Amino acid sequence: MKSFLYITIIVFVILFSNNLKAYDTVRYNLQTTSDTTINLSNINIYGLRIYGNGITEHTNSLVRVLLFGQNDEIILVNEFLFPIDSIGLHYFSFTEEGVLIDNLVADKLNIYVKNSSVRLDSIIFYADRTERSMSDTICYDAIVSHKIERLNLNLEKNGYIWRANVPYYSYYFINRNYLDYGANTYGFDFYGNGIFSPTTPNKPTKTTSIYVNFWDWRYRHGAMDETSFYWDGNPDSFWYIPSSSVHQERNGWMTKIHCQFGNNGAPWDRCTSGCFLFAPTTTVACNLNLYYNQHLDIDLSEQFSMDCSSYVTRTCYNGGHTNEVLDAFLYDGVVDEACYPYINDTSDCTYSFPETNKIYISDYNACGSTYSVCSDEDLKEKLITKGPMSANLGGHSMCLVGFGLVYPNMILDTDNSYGNITILESRALPPIVL
Repeated sequence: MKSFLYITIIVFVILFSNNLKAYDTVRYNLQTTSDTTINLSNINIYGLRIYGNGITEHTNSLVRVLLFGQNDEIILVNEFLFPIDSIGLHYFSFTEEGVLIDNLVADKLNIYVKNSSVRLDSIIFYADRTERSMSDTICYDAIVSHKIERLNLNLEKNGYIWRANVPYYSYYFINRNYLDYGANTYGFDFYGNGIFSPTTPNKPTKTTSIYVNFWDWRYRHGAMDETSFYWDGNPDSFWYIPSSSVHQERNGWMTKIHCQFGNNGAPWDRCTSGCFLFAPTTTVACNLNLYYNQHLDIDLSEQFSMDCSSYVTRTCYNGGHTNEVLDAFLYDGVVDEACYPYINDTSDCTYSFPETNKIYISDYNACGSTYSVCSDEDLKEKLITKGPMSANLGGHSMCLVGFGLVYPNMILDTDNSYGNITILESRALPPIVL
């Protein structure tokens, strides 16, 4: 847990008596190289703008300013991080997600600093909607597009082998479900295609692994080969944004990718933090295929775990823990989608089917622990001998299906409820092995 430097300024307290004028400027003259919190005393605001700068020093540097509301709102004010931004001096400007601030009860402003320095000169607080300039409520689409443009230029310039694109799930920071608001995601929020890596791939070197250089459960026993006895013949179909067309992708022993939001006519941005339900559920379904050596492709219900199991304590609105969903399979059993469909929302449990409709697992284990991650060799061994695993990257849960080698770095192939993705050398939490 990071510690925060709490700042109390007498003038600040006086200004924030919930009696702001049309707009007030508060001067700080703050310089810091560590995480800092500014308490805002639950003032009502319609916008804010900070003045100052941040200096990043390394490729793992980070400056991020977040505004927290009394009702759990989290709004991105500004951030500087590589490879979205070059290393060096950057000036704060308009609030990036300012369009979300409209009569917000502001609780605090957190400044996250990693291998960087920040100078905060002043903050303008708008107490009237009419006082905000157009630049303070700039269209966030334009901001995201500009970020992606800068990111792709830096990726190409520095030899990365992945590219950014518009996020399919949500523009806004609050829905990206970070484990650590002060974490550098290295642009992963905007992953589009290619092999993701937080660092520039090095030149080829000889691997010393005792395992094969490539393994992918989708391809085992010819499941992706139309001439094979194990040919699946049940590909994923999805709308491919860049070409505006339907794209099909074979999935082998994996089940079809499930969309974790927008189902059953629900709003696209409703209940967007359900990845913790989908990753372990897909993992169980894929392991069922492998255990029975046939393409059962059972469509298991994510909604059932969330609504009907006492072991799952959180929802698709606030994100949760994959081990709780596996506990639901272990102790309660889970039905299929036909019995209990996903509605992209929470609801009271209405299950009334017999116990024979449920799927159980006998056990599961973690590769590594909360405090120590798997080594590359352990992870490869578990993937080969135990099958696909539920894993987490930067707070996003996915089903880990294989690995490969690009230069000296290990690749992790994943089945993702946002779409397939390939990740290079990036593990945040220990994968769970069934």
